[in-house]
Amino acid sequence: MRGFLVGAGPVIAGQHLTGASRPSELGKNSHWRPSKDDNGVSGHTFMSALPFITAAKMTDNPFAKLAFYSGSALGPLSRMNDNAHYPSQLSCSLPTFPPKQN
Repeated sequence: MRGFLVGAGPVIAGQHLTGASRPSELGKNSHWRPSKDDNGVSGHTFMSALPFITAAKMTDNPFAKLAFYSGSALGPLSRMNDNAHYPSQLSCSLPTFPPKQN
């Protein structure tokens, strides 16, 4: 829950501040035009990867970490495959994950 609460604000702000459109939106393109559109950061990437990354940070087993971190890439790859986001928009979602808490 904490990861969502910490990361949701930057994702929402990034969506609006970057202003990029989706590949599937006809007549629009990937140019960054602040506040002109709200698809510059992938919310699906953030929400789908968050549980996997949280689980990876909670385990000490290196094989489980590998599995969880690999699983966190499935949502972003699906969004790109569905032509819903450009790779740059997916990468903008990754830095919004909260840092590891010891």
